Amino acid sequence: MDENMDENEARQWISDGLQWIAKGATLTPTTIDDQAVAIVAKALESDVIWGWAWRLLDGFVDGSTLVESEPVVDEVLAASAEVGIDPLTLVAIVKAIADLVKLFRQ
Repeated sequence: MDENMDENEARQWISDGLQWIAKGATLTPTTIDDQAVAIVAKALESDVIWGWAWRLLDGFVDGSTLVESEPVVDEVLAASAEVGIDPLTLVAIVKAIADLVKLFRQ
């Protein structure tokens, strides 16, 4: 992920990476990885969840510690419940993506 990417470009970059991961998940005999990819893909498609996740990702990549204390608003809680993923799980996923971004930038 290029540090000059805007929100839409970053969303597409993550979506492309997720498609690659989804292909790998189909090669395993377990189904939990396929289910996890499907849930994250649904979350990525949600404008509400993505807007919140983008603020987190941008803060994590830039090293902001304040972003972790941002409250989860009711709108995000409702969208997360609809997708079937806990917001705290999303935070962990966003942190992992941020770590990958930092690794790629080195």
